[in-house]
Amino acid sequence: MSSNAVRTTRINTRRSNRKLRKRPLMPGVEAAGEAASAEELSLEYVAHPSSPSPLQTSHPYHLRRSSLRVEPTHTCLGSLPRKRQRRFRSAQEEALRGGSSAAYFLQCELPDEVMLNIFSYLLEQDLCRVSQVCKRFNTIANDSELWKTLYQGVFEYDIPLMHCKPCKFEFVQPEESEFENPWKESFKTLYKGLHVRPGYLAKQEANPEQYKGRTIMFFETIEAAFSDSEVMKYPLVFIHKGIYCGEWLIIDTNVQLVGAAPGNVAEHVIIERTSESTIMFVEGAVQAYLGYITLKFCPDVTSSVPHHKHYCLEVAESCAPVVDHCIIRSSSVVGAAVCVSGVGADPVIRFCDVSDCENVGLYVTDYAQGTYEDNEISRNALAGVWVKNHANPIMRRNHIHHGRDVGIFTFENGQVCVFVLTCLMYLLWSCNWIRKKW
Repeated sequence: MSSNAVRTTRINTRRSNRKLRKRPLMPGVEAAGEAASAEELSLEYVAHPSSPSPLQTSHPYHLRRSSLRVEPTHTCLGSLPRKRQRRFRSAQEEALRGGSSAAYFLQCELPDEVMLNIFSYLLEQDLCRVSQVCKRFNTIANDSELWKTLYQGVFEYDIPLMHCKPCKFEFVQPEESEFENPWKESFKTLYKGLHVRPGYLAKQEANPEQYKGRTIMFFETIEAAFSDSEVMKYPLVFIHKGIYCGEWLIIDTNVQLVGAAPGNVAEHVIIERTSESTIMFVEGAVQAYLGYITLKFCPDVTSSVPHHKHYCLEVAESCAPVVDHCIIRSSSVVGAAVCVSGVGADPVIRFCDVSDCENVGLYVTDYAQGTYEDNEISRNALAGVWVKNHANPIMRRNHIHHGRDVGIFTFENGQVCVFVLTCLMYLLWSCNWIRKKW
């Protein structure tokens, strides 16, 4: 037999084998035509004993590689097992799944009133931590009444004091605030302040467990707090209710001194001296602040120490403090209640009450300037305002009245820029050395 004939025979044999190995149609599938009978399946299987038996096939993907694939009859897509959908569990279910039934009860079953009572025993830092546990804890921990009680225990204010920027403090009614919880927001902005509260430090030391975790610093005197604040950029010192006598306060940094008390704050926080100036701002106090405090200068009339150059509030050259919502009283008969003097002295004094003084209320001299707004200057023994020696203050919306002398008195090249002034005063024009400039 020739080689071509042998080759042709082999090719035909291979083709016949391929036809015999052809996979039979699966029963129950109509798309491939009519289903094969059980006898045809068994005959084809016997014709090819090399193929594995359907009963001997264990791996589900082995049928694809075999020459025969047999599946149970009457198979349809509706009888196939459905894929199990993923179940999303809540935090409570996860806690219950882990076997912590107490945690589930605490987070889900315990009433809000009970949770609020428990949280009322926490301090500010612990309250912030517990608010991160879950949404329910966060809602309860941000309760306004809860933070109001905590806030008033530290700062003593009846309404929140907002501190949006340096030298800017403002009381805002809770219903008028833009924040959802103004008590918490105020607590956050004022938290790094130092507190002068006599007797409170001993209270903390007597009950260390009650105040554990609180990082607020308390001092007995204003001088101690001021000395500790010198390393800060914009130190904030709260002076709580009380009368502070003999404090030596010369401000040469950008410290912010704020009164802290319930009700009318300034009436309950009093700083008083009997010698030298009560508070003096000197060079370096460019952005210092003094607010909501009563200043008194009551020199001893029987003392031989001269005090004609001492004042209740003194602002020296090269400084620009802000004095806000303060009550200023002086019983000195030889010195003004407020003295602003020197080149570069440019304070902002607003919403202050300079009244019932035994001499001049406000004295601006020696090239000093400054802005004086919405002040009450009344019932002073001499002039309400003295402007002298090239001083040039700016007066806006001040109420000057019921003084025993003139309202505004300018002399020796003093001049004042008045925008809106409510003033009952007597102008003196009789002497040639008195110059009045508007």
